[in-house]
Amino acid sequence: MSNNTLETFLESGGYKGRCFLLICENTQTALDVVFSFCAKAFNQKIFTQTSPDITILSNYEKSIVVKDCQAVIEKASQTPLMLPSQVFIIHDFNKVSAVCQNKLLKTIEEASDSTIFFLIASGINNVLQTIKSRSVVLHLWESGQNKSEQSIINAVKSADVKALEKINLKTFNNAVLQIYNSYDIIKLLDEVNARVASNCNWQNTLDWFFLKIEDIK
Repeated sequence: MSNNTLETFLESGGYKGRCFLLICENTQTALDVVFSFCAKAFNQKIFTQTSPDITILSNYEKSIVVKDCQAVIEKASQTPLMLPSQVFIIHDFNKVSAVCQNKLLKTIEEASDSTIFFLIASGINNVLQTIKSRSVVLHLWESGQNKSEQSIINAVKSADVKALEKINLKTFNNAVLQIYNSYDIIKLLDEVNARVASNCNWQNTLDWFFLKIEDIK
């Protein structure tokens, strides 16, 4: 798993008060990356979910509801008991309802330096734009994917439409967000998704995207 981008926040301490939106098909692997990151950030040999300063919400056994979000909001206002920061990890965030995402929005936006959010999602499409724009969006690749993903990233960087004609929309979105991470880019990708959903020609959509991105850059 490549998580070098996440670890760049370690030395600067820039993770404090941040919300990280981690996109990874294997959300359990992403959780391992988060634990490894936190162990280094807090100088602990082993970082587990047993600390009272760690809150994990998951859609595995039951859906996350407004009551769960309210508990997060209340806890985020408290002082950490043992660790330098409180850590909130939400699994399968792309499956969390829009109502719950909106409930968490202000807390994420106004997080103090003693609070860190990790939103783990297998995809980005169902995450609210307002959440995306207030998060550091990072894509975690499985090690076996690195070579092929890098070739796609290179194709995006060089606006090589021919090389991108046969890739799917999800792979394209992931590659773009590996290169650019801004509100304008995320908004542009939303427009790409809408074009594809309305059956626009993929090659024409790519041509349109690369024209638009020049205006943003």
